[in-house]
Amino acid sequence: MTTEMEDIRIPAPPLAAPPRLLAVGHYGPSHVDAEDLSRRLGNWGGASQRIGNRWEGLVPGLLERHVPWSLPLGGGHALAVEAVISLDADPLAGPVLQRAGVSASDLLLIGRTGAGRLVLRAADCKVSLDTAEAIQTAPVKLQTAFARIAADFPAVAAVLRRQVEGLAPAARATAALGVEAALAGRWDEVMAGEGLFVAPDNGFNRWFLAQLETHRRTGAPLGRLPSSGPRRPPPAAAPISPAPAAAGRSSPAGTRPPPVQHTVLAAHLEPVEAATFLGPLPGWAEAAVVAELDGVDLARADLVVAERCWRVGVGLRGAVLSLRRPLFREALVEILSDGRARDVSPGLRQIVARRKLPDSGALVAAIAHSLDGRRPFWEREGALLRTPLTYPAWMAQVHSLRRNALGDGSATGQTGAGDEPAGPSGRSGMEDARDAAADAPAGTAVGLDGPPAGRPWRALYREVGIRHRRRVLGAAAELAAAHLEEDALLAALEARLPEWRAAALLDLP
Repeated sequence: MTTEMEDIRIPAPPLAAPPRLLAVGHYGPSHVDAEDLSRRLGNWGGASQRIGNRWEGLVPGLLERHVPWSLPLGGGHALAVEAVISLDADPLAGPVLQRAGVSASDLLLIGRTGAGRLVLRAADCKVSLDTAEAIQTAPVKLQTAFARIAADFPAVAAVLRRQVEGLAPAARATAALGVEAALAGRWDEVMAGEGLFVAPDNGFNRWFLAQLETHRRTGAPLGRLPSSGPRRPPPAAAPISPAPAAAGRSSPAGTRPPPVQHTVLAAHLEPVEAATFLGPLPGWAEAAVVAELDGVDLARADLVVAERCWRVGVGLRGAVLSLRRPLFREALVEILSDGRARDVSPGLRQIVARRKLPDSGALVAAIAHSLDGRRPFWEREGALLRTPLTYPAWMAQVHSLRRNALGDGSATGQTGAGDEPAGPSGRSGMEDARDAAADAPAGTAVGLDGPPAGRPWRALYREVGIRHRRRVLGAAAELAAAHLEEDALLAALEARLPEWRAAALLDLP
């Protein structure tokens, strides 16, 4: 049995498509249903992470073109931005902070007010502003992040200093003063200003900001937004109106008018061409298929419409690659040896031509139908790879083995129905495991005095799962080499589940 086979990552299958499918290119920039659908379908190909990382990488260069740059700071004040440096967006500093769970902004804007006050302003890169929350860039979060960096992450502080040294001489002095004061916690010398979100200048972001402004002025509800955004509190029941006394009305004794929820988001919209933004990403070739079906010119359409075509395109690409993946194998390589992204657009065009599909919604429906047909195979694959005993059932049987090994005759070792399968010898799995426990050196097989080497039981259970996966993957590789059909391969593996379930009891290190 190939129990030492290297563990491989089996990707999760794509989620089911939404019940209502649209041709996303047929709808304008502010159409929430088209925006929501494109984001959902984009999850088939990891669109959100891809586009977020791309925007995060583009923004510093785009903003540097504006420096020196005047930005409203609130309260009638303006900030003259002299430097833009990366924090969480930095390829060295970002992963360190993320692994440590430190919430830091993507960028830092450093400059001075008209009165000469030094200001450090957090900036986050957001593709879609409806997913932003002001707390993400709040001054207190910036101060907390710098306190953690100064105390625990000297490597991140060194990265910030290197970026400052690389600035033009005119900006270097101001940036150095701001960064050093923040690292030292001298917030009386540098002000933590209101945060800023930097997003692509597209029709949906402009519409969303207009909605926020209308809500701020009138209290009008924001209305439905895409499901991927944060869940904001519902707006007040009544719009803004003059105080009750001034309006000739009064509130009932002991009550107050319902408060109006205001949503304020400081944002900067940065123009960018669709081909510049999305062209280098996997899925751009597939986006062209979606755009052609819907009659969209990617070069002339509003950026958000082009983005929706790309999201659907990269989602279709991810779905096709999932359909092509053999069972018990890793995901297909997305980037070829020559650096090009794997292109599935020819196959999509063949489906369109063969079925005479009228628009992108029909193409999505065709691919979704194929996914639904494949899903039972993925479900059986997932069931085989799961640890065959739940943690409570495994722990109950482990403790039963330990009690029996100590000679406690009161321990029966019985558990719920179905938790004691037949082992390889034909006896029960529990009987095989008890014999192994009796033969093992004290404290090594079942840890009579606690978990072996004092390790947590949860960690040992995870190792049981890893060993089980290796058994299944090794057996699957042997059967696949015999060119079994997938249904027969799954059935052969499922027949061995009782054996593997009993073996899981013997897997304590």
